[in-house]
Amino acid sequence: MYSKTSFYVKEVEYVIVGQGLAGSVLALTLLERGHAVLVVDQPRPDGASRVAAGLYNPITGRHLSLTWGAAQLFPFLRQFYPRWEQRWHTRFLHEMPVYRPFGSMEEQNTLTGKSGDPLFGKFMRLGDRHAAYRAWVHAPYGGLETLQSGYLDVPHFLEATRAYLHERESYRQESFDYQEIKISDEGVTGPDWRAARLIFCEGAAVRNNPWFRALPIVPNKGEILRLRTHTELPNVIFNRHVFMVPVAPGEVRVGATFDHSDLTTVPTERARLELLEKLQGLYPAETTVLDQVAGLRPTSRDRRPQLGLHPTHPQLGIFNGLGTKGVSLAPWWAERFAEFLEGKADLDPQVNINRYFSFIGKTSSI
Repeated sequence: MYSKTSFYVKEVEYVIVGQGLAGSVLALTLLERGHAVLVVDQPRPDGASRVAAGLYNPITGRHLSLTWGAAQLFPFLRQFYPRWEQRWHTRFLHEMPVYRPFGSMEEQNTLTGKSGDPLFGKFMRLGDRHAAYRAWVHAPYGGLETLQSGYLDVPHFLEATRAYLHERESYRQESFDYQEIKISDEGVTGPDWRAARLIFCEGAAVRNNPWFRALPIVPNKGEILRLRTHTELPNVIFNRHVFMVPVAPGEVRVGATFDHSDLTTVPTERARLELLEKLQGLYPAETTVLDQVAGLRPTSRDRRPQLGLHPTHPQLGIFNGLGTKGVSLAPWWAERFAEFLEGKADLDPQVNINRYFSFIGKTSSI
């Protein structure tokens, strides 16, 4: 901790508020590109990143569609996280297939047809291990095996990032007070730091941000169970209506719920029963509940990240709205955002927050 009464003023290029998944990936990206960074964060045990299952999966949704930007996102994330694993001599990215049982013969036929698409085909495999998986889950029509998928141990990644930032004197664990910020033509000044730019990576908490609260962030509560399976499962993620992620021998994480009405982070009995009921349709064997957690995801109405600079205060920026796909979105878009901040490239209009300016107004609370 740094004392706010100290006369020492730290000067950096970027101050990042929030050390969840978005803030961590952006900080590492900027540091790797040679920039001076300070991350300010007050960890919350119920923050979305700290309770996330961390799945990355290129084929998702009810209709088994290819994730937006999959051709760029997935090869990039498979370089980004392992690069930091090698530097820190640890492991947090766990690549494994996702097996999705078909719900009907119609669904099977649809996916068989899609497998002929060269782009789609490189992310999937049909039938190779169906007999083996059927011993574990209910799959009367066969299933789809997704490739270039797996999960990120998000808490471990955040801890490793925080330790690295600490070593570089680039991290402060303290509450961020918007009232202490002064904006000038030269940049942004805080209680004991100065920066050219201040970037907010606050997740759902951006609703309280006086400069960016008008952005249409939709908080989405998700709950996840940690279960004992009483038998060791294969190294694969099973996914139909709920996911089962093997995180330790005989232990899985199961989720997740989606709730736009209850915006607390208190785990609920209703969510527990919903997840266990859905799990029975996938994995009918006995399980024991070990733990239940809840967090608020920062989703956007158009399901695209929210990146860019404030329209009247370009010294302020935002990197947010990664939603349920943060593990795959964060590395690619952090790199693109860094290029934008360096003046080397424009932001894709699909993610630039200026797509909202026409209806929120340039002078409303943004």
